[in-house]
Amino acid sequence: MKRNQRILALMLVIITLFTLLPVSALASSKVQTLKFGKWYNKLDELSDDGNTEIIYKIEMKTDSPIKVDIKSSAFIFLYRDKECKYKIREWYRDDTDEIVILYRGTYYAKMYNLYPQQEAAIRISAKKMKNKPNYCARKAITMAKNKVYQIGQTLNENYVRWYKIKLTKSQVISIIKDIPYFRITVYDSDFESIDCKYNDETHILATRGRQPKGTYYISIGEDVFDSLKYFGKYYTLSWK
Repeated sequence: MKRNQRILALMLVIITLFTLLPVSALASSKVQTLKFGKWYNKLDELSDDGNTEIIYKIEMKTDSPIKVDIKSSAFIFLYRDKECKYKIREWYRDDTDEIVILYRGTYYAKMYNLYPQQEAAIRISAKKMKNKPNYCARKAITMAKNKVYQIGQTLNENYVRWYKIKLTKSQVISIIKDIPYFRITVYDSDFESIDCKYNDETHILATRGRQPKGTYYISIGEDVFDSLKYFGKYYTLSWK
């Protein structure tokens, strides 16, 4: 009888300890290496119900821009730690226009479906990019007309960028970009700044009036250091 009582008491202690564990600790995690460019439609529900959850491991060999594509009600949380305690970014369907640069290292992601009854999927793609050291006007990159150029601002390469364009005839210089207008300055060959106007809808910065043929310079200002702490910033630039 006493033996049965001791067994019963031990079982009660085990059950009590088990119920005191946080619910998230009951869930088992499966780590899976993420493949860039692949759609994933096996998504966890946003609930800690003790079910197995998938953690996606993301290996960045170099500082590279990534693009997140989302279908339906899916979304993603990004972490630097394997335990997924410290979230550094999240993407929802309306947040996928911005491309960011992930620094070299290992990241972890959790993917969820807000409405499991709906089909949803997430894809992460990585782009290749190599910055040229155009940190002064002497090293300015000559831009061909209507060609798109990449700009990557990171902690290691955070400096003013310089570009050069050559007009073969008089025209308005129109710069197409996704950079806030106050970060760009247009200069003539004597490095006198030229007055420009910005269109919020078209994202075009244009000179006020036609400019004579000749050589012109464009400078892109530095980012605030704190804004580059976790991610680099990716931009594109072209002119017509």
